[in-house]
Amino acid sequence: MSAFLYTENNSSIFQLNGDRVIAELDGYLAMPVNSLAPGTWQKNFLLNSTGKIEAEITLMRMEENDCMAVMPDACADRFFDFFDRNLSPDTTMADISDVLSTVEIWGEPAQEILSTLAGDNTTLPADGEWRKIPFGEINVIIAAGKNNSFTIISATAAVETMLGKFDAFDNIAEAEFEDYELFRISAGIPAFPTEINPGRTPVECGIASLISMAEKREFRGAKAMLEKRPQTALALICCENSRKFKPGCVVKFNARKSGIITSSAYDRENHRSVAFAEIEAKNNISTDDSISVESEKGIIQGKVVKLQFFS
Repeated sequence: MSAFLYTENNSSIFQLNGDRVIAELDGYLAMPVNSLAPGTWQKNFLLNSTGKIEAEITLMRMEENDCMAVMPDACADRFFDFFDRNLSPDTTMADISDVLSTVEIWGEPAQEILSTLAGDNTTLPADGEWRKIPFGEINVIIAAGKNNSFTIISATAAVETMLGKFDAFDNIAEAEFEDYELFRISAGIPAFPTEINPGRTPVECGIASLISMAEKREFRGAKAMLEKRPQTALALICCENSRKFKPGCVVKFNARKSGIITSSAYDRENHRSVAFAEIEAKNNISTDDSISVESEKGIIQGKVVKLQFFS
């Protein structure tokens, strides 16, 4: 069993600080920020006034009045433009994307490999936590996620040196985009903008855990999100003995067109494909329902499986 190292840096990073930074972010972002302790991170979302998603953010609380926001490059302009207009003069925001880079590592040996590099006297973070970790002469930030996955944040100038430290291990491989997509989709992690769609609400994007929190808080777009009846739902599907599908392939439920594939990957080890599909909400598709996909190679049978990541 190998770990995988994904070095494609498609992230933008912003630093926000000031005495009011937590209160201001809490008033705008969909997930509560007040409860985020230093040394922890959360997935969060910026909505527009109609309750639809503008940006997906990994928000890390660095110190009492200091946060770091990591996000896909596709979100960066929306995030920066909004907060540049709306933050008070007491809160500062800096784009540090050129200074820091992200690397993803996952797989069963990932924790053991990172522990070896960190040394005997260092404890890795648990899921939802981050820590500053020394890799010899290099200091990095490691944020832990689910399914033995970790994000490493390193000074861009030191990335090549940091990556060279993994050469000592024979149970790690450099991942291609297809490998990362297989991990992401199999784990039920929707991505921006394929599943976490700027034209959809959090409910439609499979992030239903926001709803119970939204009812108790006021933030940008909350009222509109709760009042809007979902038009689509996100489903995770699995098709045995099938290759990956192209985005846009039609998904049928009860012999009727019910949605489209948004992203997919092929699992070589298990000879199956896994895919996200955007389904019309009126179909009420649920786990274990049978579906079919109209692919370029014909009709492929499959079933709906449990969305793991946000459940």
